[in-house]
Amino acid sequence: MQEWLTYVELAERFGSSPEAMRQRSLRGQWRRQSNNDGKTIVLVPDDVQFRTRKKKLRTNNTGDQTPKQTSSNKDLERIIAVLESHIGTLEKELSFAREALVEERKIALESLTAVKNLTAELANMRATTPVAASRQTESMVEIIQRMKEKAALAKIDAA
Repeated sequence: MQEWLTYVELAERFGSSPEAMRQRSLRGQWRRQSNNDGKTIVLVPDDVQFRTRKKKLRTNNTGDQTPKQTSSNKDLERIIAVLESHIGTLEKELSFAREALVEERKIALESLTAVKNLTAELANMRATTPVAASRQTESMVEIIQRMKEKAALAKIDAA
């Protein structure tokens, strides 16, 4: 028999959340409408079977009821030991990475200093090169003029 239920009522019957029931009704394309209170109600098809999920309870030493544990304490202790071991490994790796980073920073600083020194040296060379080039040009002009004079004198002597 089909019946109209709110998401909260569906959640109680399925042992789930109202949001999960809303999603299930959307996936199943169940008919929906608003009731007089403004709440959405869903027409639940006949073929839907309600399964209630109840947590198994057990009593502890004090007589209180607590949810049944799925893992034993030994399993949890093993998991904790493995995780602590892995944390130790990660801490060692982090330490090595930090040391490597310090070394790389030293190398980068040395390289930067060398680049600054070479840049200054190049600037000095550029500043002095035009002076030296102009002196060499003047010397060559003088030599060429002397050669021309000697050539002219040689022509005169030959004539």
